[in-house]
Amino acid sequence: MKQDVKELWYMIGTTVAVYGAIRYLLPLVVPFLFSYFFARLLYPLVASLKKKWNISKAISIPLLMAAILSILGFGIFKLCKSVFFQVQKLARMMPVYELRIMKRIESICSCCDTTFSMSEGSALKFVQEKWDAIITQGKNHFSNISWNTISEFGRIFGIFWCIFVVIWGMILIIKDMDELKIIYEESWVYQHGSKVFKGLGEIGMAYGKAQLIIMSVVFSVCSVGFILIGNSYAIILGLFVSVFDAFPVLGSGLILIPWAIFELFRGNWLGAAVLFTLYVICQVVREWVEAKIIGNQIGIKPIFTIMSMYAGVQLFGVFGFILGPIALMIVKTVLQNQW
Repeated sequence: MKQDVKELWYMIGTTVAVYGAIRYLLPLVVPFLFSYFFARLLYPLVASLKKKWNISKAISIPLLMAAILSILGFGIFKLCKSVFFQVQKLARMMPVYELRIMKRIESICSCCDTTFSMSEGSALKFVQEKWDAIITQGKNHFSNISWNTISEFGRIFGIFWCIFVVIWGMILIIKDMDELKIIYEESWVYQHGSKVFKGLGEIGMAYGKAQLIIMSVVFSVCSVGFILIGNSYAIILGLFVSVFDAFPVLGSGLILIPWAIFELFRGNWLGAAVLFTLYVICQVVREWVEAKIIGNQIGIKPIFTIMSMYAGVQLFGVFGFILGPIALMIVKTVLQNQW
């Protein structure tokens, strides 16, 4: 009985400590966590260049950074260019799409009036009032943005500053990786919590690598698939699906399956087949990559993931979708290593 009470209090204390760390400490160290993650990815390559070609870190790190930033820069430029043109096209076509949507809404509202014995136009009037309210709110929002241009520039500067800190931190960590490892292993933190931090580090690295691979593959596959069915916004949709697929539990199926069913009702059998195929490919890729890289290291049941997402949103806002499952994973790892 005493042991059960002790374990209960330990679990409560761990949960409170994790909440406090995420709420107050995480915002201060997020850039450096990314720096460490990317440093761990690149360090084996730096060490290999040192071992095989006797290239010092002072030379290999700038060369690697120049090569990686060039490739990433070119890829991001091409991606942004495609997204820009597709967004521009979407903006031009918006009146046409709005007209089509309104016609469909009018048809649905007319059916509602008939079904529920309401006077003709009642449902449509209600929808139009809500739509006008949304439009007005959106205009006010953009008006406020125009009055806060300096603040927006400050946010943009903050984003670039964070990117600079991440890159510079990564370079410094790679440069002093061996020395930092010695300092860490001699620290009080390592002496008292080495198992916990080792477990979290392994899971975090595995999860991060898996998500990067999955998002890249899902984006590429979906973009190609959307191009095949003749969608004019393939790159934007591919990017959206890949980001949505990265959220725990949600997945690409919540977008691709309803879309495929909609295409079936439209009689577009080819489009529906392509969308179902994309969903299957995304699922196979996710299952294979997660099994290969993560394995059974996390081992959290879907129902607990959903519960952690709900609690995360309540505690941390919209980012709780990600922070909730991360907090659950940390608590689980700490308790496993303690007991």
